[in-house]
Amino acid sequence: MNLSDDRVANGVNVAQARGRGILFHGDLLESGLSATSIHGLVARGGLVRLRRGAYARSDAAADADARHRLFVQACMALGDAERIASHWSAAAMHMLPLIGAWPSKLHVTDPAAAGGSSSAKVMRHRARSDVDTGVIDGVRTTSLSRTVVDMCRVLPFASAAAMVDEGLRRGLTIARLLEELDRARVRYGHRAAAKAIEFGDARAANAGESLSRARIHELGYAAPDLQVTFTDLRGRRSDVDFFWTGVRKIGEFDGIHKYTRGEYTKGLPPADVVVREKEREDALRPLVNSFDRWVWDDAISLGRFDRFLRDRGAPRAVGR
Repeated sequence: MNLSDDRVANGVNVAQARGRGILFHGDLLESGLSATSIHGLVARGGLVRLRRGAYARSDAAADADARHRLFVQACMALGDAERIASHWSAAAMHMLPLIGAWPSKLHVTDPAAAGGSSSAKVMRHRARSDVDTGVIDGVRTTSLSRTVVDMCRVLPFASAAAMVDEGLRRGLTIARLLEELDRARVRYGHRAAAKAIEFGDARAANAGESLSRARIHELGYAAPDLQVTFTDLRGRRSDVDFFWTGVRKIGEFDGIHKYTRGEYTKGLPPADVVVREKEREDALRPLVNSFDRWVWDDAISLGRFDRFLRDRGAPRAVGR
């Protein structure tokens, strides 16, 4: 592909891809770099290799999610597929939370595919020709509802629950997702997808909380109430992540976002946020029988989280 112009490949404008931090091999050579110097920049971390022929500035690919979105855009711009980004590739473009690692291949939906056909670079999924689509950053993708449904068919329950909860927070409904699932007329994964969709709850504030409540369910513990509001002895109101009413137990998932993201920190440095959280916990403890926190490493492991909940007196579900 001649990248000296702004040609469009598969709906992805090459100039748009460049503007989002993607640097094509030809661009780098035209700027005066040699193949050896490009390799050196990658080795030193100045550039990130997305795939053959495409790189990104390290600041544009600062985390795995951003890097995979750029990977999808680069693949589509270089003409790796002529169909619709779907499954993991669409999830990345929709910025849905993935528990686990992104795949190394581009995933597309192709009505002509022989069901799960694959090449070295592209996984093609068969689907009806009337699948709903949209365009995100120049990439044609399956719709948000279809993407969530597709991922619920292929992901483990807890990972699927995180995507469903995020979709519900963005305005989808359980009824809409079940309708989309039926409309897809899929041969495999229908039961697993329906289970994850019906478990959805928009009150889970992030992927860590979704993972936690899915693990609680999988392990046979009683379902806690979510985002329960307490008023402490000074009259301050505070929402807690999880609350088991019968045993008056608060549970909180502590993700790094609580100490780093602006919407949580309100401009305070992390050390001050930690102090604020400790003061909040101290104010809530007199109102309940117990207050426990866990982190990602606790919830990701079924065995570890089971021991954590059991040792701290989490109630079992009736009949479990």
